[in-house]
Amino acid sequence: MDNKSIIIQYPPSKTLDQLTKFLHETKHVQYNIISEKQAQIILWKFGYVNVITPFVHHFSYLKYSHKANLYKNIEFSDFYDLYKKERSKYPVIANNILIYETQFKSILSYEVVTNHNLSDSNQLHLFFEEISLQISNNTCYKENRIQHMVQQIADLESNIEKYHDVYSLFDHISLGTALTIYIGLPNNFQEQIFSAFKQLDMTLGVEKINDFITKVFMLVSIRNCVMHCNSLEMLIQFYNPKTQTLRKQRSKKNYVKMINFLSKEKQYTY
Repeated sequence: MDNKSIIIQYPPSKTLDQLTKFLHETKHVQYNIISEKQAQIILWKFGYVNVITPFVHHFSYLKYSHKANLYKNIEFSDFYDLYKKERSKYPVIANNILIYETQFKSILSYEVVTNHNLSDSNQLHLFFEEISLQISNNTCYKENRIQHMVQQIADLESNIEKYHDVYSLFDHISLGTALTIYIGLPNNFQEQIFSAFKQLDMTLGVEKINDFITKVFMLVSIRNCVMHCNSLEMLIQFYNPKTQTLRKQRSKKNYVKMINFLSKEKQYTY
């Protein structure tokens, strides 16, 4: 069936008045510290999905469910304080990731360009086809992740002609796509680049390449979350927010550890 023919029903939209009334009457949220009018302005500026949804599990009868009823007499300010605490970390996290991403892509592109004959677009197409083949034959990942990575390379190939040199192309790719290219390289070449990352203390505290790739996958998820102004709380708690599929406890701890690592000033310097 064509996806366009599938009709998905969405909940009816609520006005700001309806939202704060809903929170008070259904979720027992109070407006003593922050007035109801102030709460409406906060929800208008920052969004219910950012201020309320990620933090409901802190006050819910059912842990980690954002549909359950809340304990009584929860202040709206309790949600807003958690939101502000979360977002206060974003500037430092973003800066650290931007520096890391710049160095990752620069080193990767240098090593690729100086170790391969990429003198024209045809050679570059052949290089990406080799990367795609390597990824397709990789048994370390689930099929949906492999398909996603193969599509990333296909998208990259379709845009080769937009750039006048290889360095410009590498400079414009995302960190996620750069990681995909790295995953598709032969093992000995991965080791060579990993050694270069070690020189700049960019291996994220691990000694094995598979562990390093896992860490960078997490970093990419955190990067996308922060750069798109989404909630890290949701990223930590839910593997799939739509289906409310929770992360395993170990995965949650790993994300918290990575976020704390990235929240420290000057993890990476220019």
